[in-house]
Amino acid sequence: KGGHLGWSGKSGDTNGQAHLHFQVCLKSGLCSSKTGEYTVPGTRMIYSNAGMITLGIILENIYQKSYVNLLKYYITEPLGMDNTEIVYYKSDTVSYTKGYDRNGNIMPHITFQIAGAAGGIKSTTSNLIKYIEENIERKDEAIKLSHKKFFGNSQHLIGLGWHIKPTSKDGVELWHDGGEPGFSSYIVIIPDSNIGIICLANQRGRQYQFSKFSKAVIDSLIEL
Repeated sequence: KGGHLGWSGKSGDTNGQAHLHFQVCLKSGLCSSKTGEYTVPGTRMIYSNAGMITLGIILENIYQKSYVNLLKYYITEPLGMDNTEIVYYKSDTVSYTKGYDRNGNIMPHITFQIAGAAGGIKSTTSNLIKYIEENIERKDEAIKLSHKKFFGNSQHLIGLGWHIKPTSKDGVELWHDGGEPGFSSYIVIIPDSNIGIICLANQRGRQYQFSKFSKAVIDSLIEL
């Protein structure tokens, strides 16, 4: 499940820091919501937006660079993804496509200030095709590492940010989806078959339809 970072207390207040730590613990899936006990690292996977937000903060501290600069240096500039960026303010989204909920109501855009590393990045289909190509070619060691299986069972494995599903041809299918109040996204890549699909919609809750559509396309391509 997704989550958010909670905070109470003033700057320098150790009780407030403890509360923040506890909120991260509960909402990232790192500990039990009933007992507050930690799950042993490496034994259980629970996807969490709060976990991704925390990871972004950790990367900033390790590299001593903002998440914006890390994204540019390691991903968008090397891959030529010039229309992929982090959006900080709602005023930056004026020219963006409007998003809608399932009832057709216009929904606000989510900014980095709200979602952090869990969803503050905006991109386009043409830019994401470049990202797909990089994941198919797997020339970069970091990309190879992200495809490595770390947790799960034979039916559902987890890499570094990727959901991994074994294919009938001894390969793997990498996928991930996402959503905001007015938007849905889905990406799937089968590197060994040279297949990649990206689906974007300006309506909430379309991930299931995307997965069904992608499966139909993949099945037809692999049969050729």
